[in-house]
Amino acid sequence: IFLMCRVNEVASFVRVVKQTINSPAFSHSESDVAPIAVALNQLTLADLGIEDHCYRDTVSNDERMQYQHIYQDSQCSIGMFFIPASASIPLHDHPSMTVITRALFGCAEIQAYDWQDQENRVAARVRDHLFQSGEIMSCHPNSGGNVHVITARTPFAMLDVLTPPYGGERDCQYYSATHWKDNLFKLDDIPEPQLAIKSVRYKGLSPTDQSPSV
Repeated sequence: IFLMCRVNEVASFVRVVKQTINSPAFSHSESDVAPIAVALNQLTLADLGIEDHCYRDTVSNDERMQYQHIYQDSQCSIGMFFIPASASIPLHDHPSMTVITRALFGCAEIQAYDWQDQENRVAARVRDHLFQSGEIMSCHPNSGGNVHVITARTPFAMLDVLTPPYGGERDCQYYSATHWKDNLFKLDDIPEPQLAIKSVRYKGLSPTDQSPSV
């Protein structure tokens, strides 16, 4: 009798992430993270322990955002955000970090900026669009909209890969944006807002072995 073992796509995904960022050629460019995007696209909601319709209802009935932590080490952090309609993650940055994000369900408005003259607080808006289920985007230390705000238009979920993770000198800064001219904006530092984010246990496949997360 031959027993067929289901491939743990989450563990496979984490391996791809680590192999990619450990490559000597990795330089945080969009082309560098292409293997991560391909592997991220192969994950199913079932792999991640979520069902689209159930989580839509859960997010709709809870005014708080939710976060499920999947994996973290010194090189990367992986987790999922669940955002009720009309709620937002305020304008913030990822200093010296690359972020690869997949929309798992729903849609959200993304407004994103890259610094043009950080000393004088001038940034260009480089994204202003709806981020919809199944789409993948990335931002990088100096490109792709490293400073961004995410506003859910429907109950919305996304999976984030951060490399490296926050910590040490990589603190998250929040901003207000004021239009200056053309597509340029002045970004001013603001105190960290009080965000109501509920931590929820991850119930998907284990990120490190062949067993479900328990």
